[in-house]
Amino acid sequence: MAAPEYVPQPKADQPRSYESPPWSGDVGRVEDYFAPDNLEDLEARLGLAAGGLNPGAAVVFACGLRGAIGGTIERLVGRGFVPHHRRIRRALEVASDVPASLYFEAYEPGPVLDLGAEEAVRAMRERLRKAAY
Repeated sequence: MAAPEYVPQPKADQPRSYESPPWSGDVGRVEDYFAPDNLEDLEARLGLAAGGLNPGAAVVFACGLRGAIGGTIERLVGRGFVPHHRRIRRALEVASDVPASLYFEAYEPGPVLDLGAEEAVRAMRERLRKAAY
């Protein structure tokens, strides 16, 4: 079996104009990759068909500030991506035997999602169930 292909998609939130050489990559928050109007472009970059970004085809690793990570999780659960974080999995009622497909590193301490926001968590849980991870 061939090793999976690693396809990084670097994005700088606020590139410094004085860097040499200047940043020429994507600019913006990481969760913007997964906004509905950007998904088709991302899938094309990754060599996936439209709608092909899902846990059966990819694993996502996102890094950034808590808000960016939380936004990434909120957008990707609707595609069936399951976070690796134990508390988030429990809040979303994901069985322990379901493999994780969304990993993250937050650059500041504290939770990336407000798991006490019952309505928001319920909505994510429903989107994840509909995606049939």
